[in-house]
Amino acid sequence: MRFGNIYVVVRCHALVPELLDREFLLSIAASKDEKAMRASLTQTPYGPYVEPLPQDARAMDYERAFYELFFHRLERIIRVASDEMAPFLKAYFPLRYEVMNLKRVLRGKYTDASEEEIRSLLLPLPPQFIESYDPLIEAKGVEEAVMALEGTIYKPLIDQLEAFRELEAFWILELALSKVCFDAACDAIEEAPKRVSGFLRGFISLDRSVENILLLESIRMALHGRQIPAEYVEGLIGYTPLCPRRIGDELLRGRSLGEIVDSLKPPLPGILLPAVEGDYALVRTNLKRHLLEMAEDESRKRRFDVSYVLWFLLRCEAEVLDLTRIAWGLDQGLRPERFRRYLILTPGS
Repeated sequence: MRFGNIYVVVRCHALVPELLDREFLLSIAASKDEKAMRASLTQTPYGPYVEPLPQDARAMDYERAFYELFFHRLERIIRVASDEMAPFLKAYFPLRYEVMNLKRVLRGKYTDASEEEIRSLLLPLPPQFIESYDPLIEAKGVEEAVMALEGTIYKPLIDQLEAFRELEAFWILELALSKVCFDAACDAIEEAPKRVSGFLRGFISLDRSVENILLLESIRMALHGRQIPAEYVEGLIGYTPLCPRRIGDELLRGRSLGEIVDSLKPPLPGILLPAVEGDYALVRTNLKRHLLEMAEDESRKRRFDVSYVLWFLLRCEAEVLDLTRIAWGLDQGLRPERFRRYLILTPGS
């Protein structure tokens, strides 16, 4: 059942007290090990999700537990979101995470991982725009897995199989999946009311611009100086006003990433600067912080609109990303100062 915007905002507002604050996250980051982290989390909403884990649980197990709560929160909000909110929220959250899972499945097939290994890598998100992951996981190879997407919104991947064969490049399929996600978000924005479409367009433009540049730089590095015909990338990059096609062409032709970053409009240089040193993780931390700030600023202007709901879900997501980063840091025996800078919700720590 769908409800009005005010009802959804009030529901989000009622859940805000459940969120972990900066000081608590820093205390978690200072835990001696994962067991100490689990003990601290038992009195939080994450308790029912981490307590059943085995005593020898590793970071990947905690990651799945954290995401279970996030996906539960996500489903509770999107289920009641108004007709003008729901399409964008579905495209930006469930679709994006399903795309992430599909990339993991296809990469697993590409690297000949076992079915058990592939399943262990998937986030605990029920299928959203496909009936099941099983036909893909059980496929004999990448191409058979892609063909299993016939009849879904991911059908455009089938058109990229020829390029995948010719280039022997998995990134072709990753680009195609990312483009499906971008197109769905743009379609939802076109249907959104004018009072919010401008903000959403700027939001998705920034998000996509950063991801485009990271993807293009990764492709260039994978090519090792080889040139590829432009038509292989044509139509697979969701260019934006902040990252026009010219930028993509210059990157693939060999212009340095540092020069590209310097030529971009704010706030991209500040977000992307760590990529020049190869620190993509810090770029994504910077991006998440900026998107969260964008949604928070907009929600102050429109307290009972989609921007507040978007802020709340982004805040939930940031919390899960931070907890996952902490779990991996503890799992690897890293000192807190080695990974604190990558936490979204504790800037300056």
